Amino acid sequence: MARRQYEFHVKTLITRGEERVLEEIRYTANTFKGSKGISCLTRLVKLGGPAFEQVISSYDSKSQTVDTELLGAALTSLLAEIESGKVVNLINDLLESVEGWYDDKRHSADLDNYFSDNYGALIGVLIKVVMENYGSFIQGGGSGLLGLLPTGLLPKSAEE
Repeated sequence: MARRQYEFHVKTLITRGEERVLEEIRYTANTFKGSKGISCLTRLVKLGGPAFEQVISSYDSKSQTVDTELLGAALTSLLAEIESGKVVNLINDLLESVEGWYDDKRHSADLDNYFSDNYGALIGVLIKVVMENYGSFIQGGGSGLLGLLPTGLLPKSAEE
């Protein structure tokens, strides 16, 4: 399967003149190449293991979704480890192809400039990137991570 571009919207603080305003911003990004995707996934699991276990346990087999609030909490737990350069490197890798679009211009959504003092939007963007790249792995409808686990090992909420 070829890499593909996807689009999503996240409320983001942007500068309009001398004011900072919250607006719904359109973002575009490309899915990862296979080797980069595996590298980022390995680091996500290693750095956010317990938090990501909660995300997996929130899997709803009927709607094939996870609790996005828990996913946000998992990403927030990664940010709690920000002092380690590993997390910053991972976030930069996750944001590599993300661009924000406003005022009819493309803006590179980099961590140091674009998301400076805008961490709420950063979490929203990271959630979208993680779900777009790893949603089939996490949810998979029987072929993803949950499909690999024996039914008796799934938390009760995921078995129903």
